[in-house]
Amino acid sequence: MNGLTMKKTTSLLCALDGPARSLLAEIDDIDAISFAAVKNLLTKRFGPISLPDVHEQALQDLKLVRGQPIREITTEVSRLTKLAYPSLMPLPENAWPRKP
Repeated sequence: MNGLTMKKTTSLLCALDGPARSLLAEIDDIDAISFAAVKNLLTKRFGPISLPDVHEQALQDLKLVRGQPIREITTEVSRLTKLAYPSLMPLPENAWPRKP
C-alpha cells in the first residue's frame, strides 16, 4: 500500500464516530487494511449511500411557504431531484458519441 492510500485509510479510520467506530473491533490488522476494505465494511454495515426513495419523499414534502420567494427553494429542489432521480440527469458533453 502506498503512502497516500495509507494516509487516506488512516484518516478514514480516525474519523469514524458513533456506531461506525465499533467497526475498528472487526479489523484484525489496522496497519494492513486498505481503504477499499474499510469502505466495503462500512457499506455492508450501514448500506448504500444512494437512497432515492428517501430523497423522492423529501422532494414531495417540500413546500413553498406563503411569502417565500421561489428562488429560495430552487436549489433544494434541484439537489433533491438529482438525488431522487439520478438516471434522469443529463450526461456530460464528453459522454455523447462524436461524429467521425
